[in-house]
Amino acid sequence: MTNQTIIDYVKAELSQDKTGHAWDHIERVVANCRQLLAKLNKVVDEEIVITAAYVHDCLDDKLFNNPEEKEVQLKHHLLNNGLSTDQVVTIIDIIKNQSFSANLTSRQALSLEGQVLQDADRLDALGAIGIARTFYYAGAKGNPLYNQSSVRTQLDKAAYRQAENSSINHFYEKLLKLENLMNTEVGKNEAHKRTVFMQEFLSNFYQEIGQAPSDNI
Repeated sequence: MTNQTIIDYVKAELSQDKTGHAWDHIERVVANCRQLLAKLNKVVDEEIVITAAYVHDCLDDKLFNNPEEKEVQLKHHLLNNGLSTDQVVTIIDIIKNQSFSANLTSRQALSLEGQVLQDADRLDALGAIGIARTFYYAGAKGNPLYNQSSVRTQLDKAAYRQAENSSINHFYEKLLKLENLMNTEVGKNEAHKRTVFMQEFLSNFYQEIGQAPSDNI
């Protein structure tokens, strides 16, 4: 069971978030991790997975402009709340390498624990909740709903983070790719269901605006 002080730390760190990465996101990712772990027939360090799930956005450079300082703070907090140095090193490595942007130019090698968290986090970017979070994030950043710009390809992390783009293009630049990037069979199956839902949404969206998807893909 994760130390309550760690949970309180995460709640405080993300209390001002308006981009879809607040405490409700953390709760869903933790729940996704538990569901994946329950169906995974492999030996996994559950404490590492769940703790990493709770803290996985605490160093995110799209949420914080001082990720290096946040890393020092997080390490200190984890060490002071019952985790060993080896556990903290493992958790930090997972959360620094599991994000979509960290894997744009080359896929990072993750432990099984990291793979479970990565799948759980990606599931929260898919389906109905993924659609809601996409537009919520765009609203927070002032990005357009849709436009005539082409979907970007061959992105590295800097280009992915710096350039503004429409919410709809984000589906093609990231979200619809996630199904094929899942690690576990359970994760892949759930990702497929959620991706089908998103594809149906996009089909209806383009039908309603009288524009073919091929116009900007």
